[in-house]
Amino acid sequence: MSVMDSLDGLVDLDHYPLHDLDGPAGRDLVADFSAQLAVDGAIILPGFFVSKALDAIVTEIGDIAFRAYAG
Repeated sequence: MSVMDSLDGLVDLDHYPLHDLDGPAGRDLVADFSAQLAVDGAIILPGFFVSKALDAIVTEIGDIAFRAYAG
């Protein structure tokens, strides 16, 4: 399975080209992330997950939340 296959339908690859980090858009993305991390100490990724995937993630978390350790 390629990276593209595992990310397609999960991540907005048009805005976050993780499948092509060696290409110009991927290199720009890494540079932007590095700069943001240096300034803010964190990277903010608005719209990273496509909405359908985000809905599935939220549902799955809700289904297993009772297993979380609340110590």
